[in-house]
Amino acid sequence: MTQIPQIQMMRLPDADPALPLPAYHSAGAAGA
Repeated sequence: MTQIPQIQMMRLPDADPALPLPAYHSAGAAGA
């Protein structure tokens, strides 16, 4: 639960309300 809020604040500016945290985390890990 420490990586989710950290990524949300660091890589989720306006996509946070658009995409769910678990789904974005998967895409972010694969993209980055």
